[in-house]
Amino acid sequence: MLILAGLFLLALAALNFRCARSWAYPPCVYAIVWSFALLLLWIFRDAFFPVGAESIFYFVSGAVAFSIGGLAMLALHFHPFPRERREYRNSSAISLGLDIGLFVLVVCFPLYLRYMRYAASLALSAGKNSAEQLRRGSMLLANDPNRGLRFEPSLLPFSIIFALLAYHEYRGGPLRRWRTCATVLLGFLYAIATEARSELMVLLIGLAAVAWLRHGKLPRRLLAVATAVFLVVFTVNQISLEKMDAQAGASFSQNLPAVATGLLAYALGGIVAFDHYINNPGSVENGWKLSKPIARIANRFGADMDEPSRHLIFTEISPGRETNVYTVYFPFHEDGLPMTLFSFALLGAFSTLVFRYARRGHPLAVVCYGFILYGILMSVFAEEFFARMSLYAKAGVIVILLYAVCPRVFRLLLPPREVTS
Repeated sequence: MLILAGLFLLALAALNFRCARSWAYPPCVYAIVWSFALLLLWIFRDAFFPVGAESIFYFVSGAVAFSIGGLAMLALHFHPFPRERREYRNSSAISLGLDIGLFVLVVCFPLYLRYMRYAASLALSAGKNSAEQLRRGSMLLANDPNRGLRFEPSLLPFSIIFALLAYHEYRGGPLRRWRTCATVLLGFLYAIATEARSELMVLLIGLAAVAWLRHGKLPRRLLAVATAVFLVVFTVNQISLEKMDAQAGASFSQNLPAVATGLLAYALGGIVAFDHYINNPGSVENGWKLSKPIARIANRFGADMDEPSRHLIFTEISPGRETNVYTVYFPFHEDGLPMTLFSFALLGAFSTLVFRYARRGHPLAVVCYGFILYGILMSVFAEEFFARMSLYAKAGVIVILLYAVCPRVFRLLLPPREVTS
């Protein structure tokens, strides 16, 4: 059934492309991702426990619901749906705002490194090496409801958002080229300092999304560079943390089978783990509740809402291999299949709405489209739509400051003749 489901989703992707005339259309990307995932699982089916028909039905029906929601949003005529993007011209105020953002991120980088050292110190007794100490310490801080308000954790998402906006606003010129490169590099350094592959993927996929929207075609060169960077970081992280039988003291050639096995397990293990969960209800406590991001924000301001840990228990996916990720469908399953499909139709509609505005060059939509694309690509791994609500909120705040507040302040401080549109 895996091969039939994969081929069906491939046909669904082609149908979505005909509806939107763009491969960047979110339901099209969603169907392609799940088609490739199921076909890849069929190819390597002997390396995992078998996946049952009920789980496959979930995956296929979820993609169909996502596509129906997107099609409904395409059918609305409250705005035209042109192929051309409306360009948002750089203004001196926006350019100055990006410069200020870059300056603040540079100044705060040492403070962020100090915060990361503090995080690592919380897990000195649990970690085998500095990378694992930092990872575990960051997890402890992230899941501590009493940590209060601190500005350091917000520096990483702000660096990613500024990097995407700087790339979106780049229209040539040596100074802007250097500023764009510096902002992107700084976002990369913030992500590396955290030892968080997920944040690095948000940045890389976001940059690819901006380029895809700008040029109207998939940026193959940028995608190749992003893939190479991610594989290098994944390999280093896999070996340094000694995951999937990797050994920090062994050579690269000796670790290569473990790295390849780990990459395959991360890419497809969530599908197998979800099948185990769906056949054994209650075997895994739902720590991915959709209300968790709201609870986390509220608790930072003194509330006392339930905030379960996002790190779930492990489930065996093959003899000797286990994972603690369960695909995007896991947090929706407890509400039943009808509500799951309704939720995915809403996700498809929202993603398409963002896509339509992003094609016109609306800065907030462009940034959010990158986050949505990340959520889609990670959907075979985990739920990253609702889990990134704070990232969408921070993007909204920065866009308002950069595109609404900065130009008004700029006009107040400078004579009208010096303000450029």
